[in-house]
Amino acid sequence: MAIPPACIGDDNMKPRQFGSSSTLVRAPGKVFGFLGLALTATLLQPMSAFAAAPKILVVSKDVNCWPQVSGPLYPTIQSAINAMPVYLNGQNTIIVCPGTYPEQVVVNKNITITGALRDGTDPLSENGNSAEAKIVVPPGGLQRRQLLSGKWVAAQVVADNIADVNLINLTIDGHGAGCPVDPSLQPIPFAGVVFSKVGVAGTGLEGNVSKSSIRAEIGFQPDGVTHCYQGDGIIVDDNSYVTIDSNSIHDVDLSPILQTGGITRITNNTLSRTWYGIWLTGVGATFNPANVGSTVAGNYIQSSTGAGVHLDGSSNVLVSQNQITNAFGAGIQVSHGGSDNDIVENRINDAWWGIYLGDNGHRRINVSYNTIVHSTTAAIVDYFSEGDNNITDNTINDAPIGIQVHVIHNDVYLPNTFYNVTVLTLAVP
Repeated sequence: MAIPPACIGDDNMKPRQFGSSSTLVRAPGKVFGFLGLALTATLLQPMSAFAAAPKILVVSKDVNCWPQVSGPLYPTIQSAINAMPVYLNGQNTIIVCPGTYPEQVVVNKNITITGALRDGTDPLSENGNSAEAKIVVPPGGLQRRQLLSGKWVAAQVVADNIADVNLINLTIDGHGAGCPVDPSLQPIPFAGVVFSKVGVAGTGLEGNVSKSSIRAEIGFQPDGVTHCYQGDGIIVDDNSYVTIDSNSIHDVDLSPILQTGGITRITNNTLSRTWYGIWLTGVGATFNPANVGSTVAGNYIQSSTGAGVHLDGSSNVLVSQNQITNAFGAGIQVSHGGSDNDIVENRINDAWWGIYLGDNGHRRINVSYNTIVHSTTAAIVDYFSEGDNNITDNTINDAPIGIQVHVIHNDVYLPNTFYNVTVLTLAVP
């Protein structure tokens, strides 16, 4: 499917998120005759003049919650997707009325799916909840699906190999997911949302989840007791370009947000009761000509068993202005050689380690202007550095060790501000 140039769009195109590009249009030197003038005038028309008008379909189990739209109502989200025409971006919209929708949704077209609040004309929705457009697990648990990349997943919503998709104001509830396996009976990941090969770098076409609630992605065997630990909230995979903004994600097996490839903006989310809060593994920007990295900013992360933010072998990531509290491991952790990351202006309260720069050769990590309060062991740990780390201008309060250093290279540790710290900087051989 052809993708329009970055400068072409309409009022419903999202702004560019990852880098920017422009198209240089050169005027023809000479155009002769009426036909040439007419052709030139036609080519200079905006693309929107030829684009189809955005199409809106409504999903409901009873009456239309969006009375401005006339036409048939669709009983499932999937049936509305199947009925929607193909378009180059996500201008076509599916409005989901309040109710409970037991289905696994496969998004295979550029589209926007948005939940709608009650307008006063529809009856009370199920379970007395009058405002949720809620996707739940079908009877029998989540069924596996093989992505075009060959990987197996089980997702309540999966977008695979498309350019532009928006999920807005939805509730995705994973109760009853089970413990899905692949054909060889090996456990596979399951999640509320999976993006695989979604988005086009530098065009503004991307995956997007916003103003949604994802919860209870917790798997149990049929006995209802044995826990399988396979669930994530949102998985971003296979070089996708995704924005995840202003969502509530809680009570998941592993991570509310797991990124295993691509570039993301993960901003302003509330995440709680999980293993890792945000886990980026093997993420870099080497495939991206603009060298634009991922951003983790403005999130509130509470009660993580592991790290609040974990950069696992990941590079070129900005971690900024997050508030992390009650982390039983590290507030922010870098491991397995993550380099060229900026960890700045975060506030970390009540963690075993505030910031842990871990094993296997990390370098060029900038840790600055963070506030770390009440660390159980050390506020900042710099472990097996390969050099060029900058750990300066942080404020550390209430810790037995302010900065703990292992294997000193040419890292910088001054200045920092300490309050109520027993040992300011400790070098461990």
